[in-house]
Amino acid sequence: MASSRTANSVLDRSIVEGPIPRAVWLLAWPTAVQNLIGGLQGVVDHALVGHYVGYAGNAAIGVAVQIFIVVIAFVMSVFTGMGVLVRFSPRWCYGAWCSRPSAGFLRPRCSRL
Repeated sequence: MASSRTANSVLDRSIVEGPIPRAVWLLAWPTAVQNLIGGLQGVVDHALVGHYVGYAGNAAIGVAVQIFIVVIAFVMSVFTGMGVLVRFSPRWCYGAWCSRPSAGFLRPRCSRL
């Protein structure tokens, strides 16, 4: 498959050669907008549940969010540990295969690492 770039094409290096705050902003603004929309969605959810269900519904949302945060923190720590496993595996490609959550039943030989 031929590349659309030629050997003489010049890449835009302004993000790595320019000022650091501008580069950080260029990389971070989409995530900031996404987080803002997600936060507004939570506020709207609470307002609607509070209006139609009542204070018990808002309390249920608060408890559910705390449980969700604990689960997300656990999953993030597991995936961080799997990243370390892949990094220090003697055969990194095989280690990457074995660290996949589905590898336990797809390849039982992964326990020999």
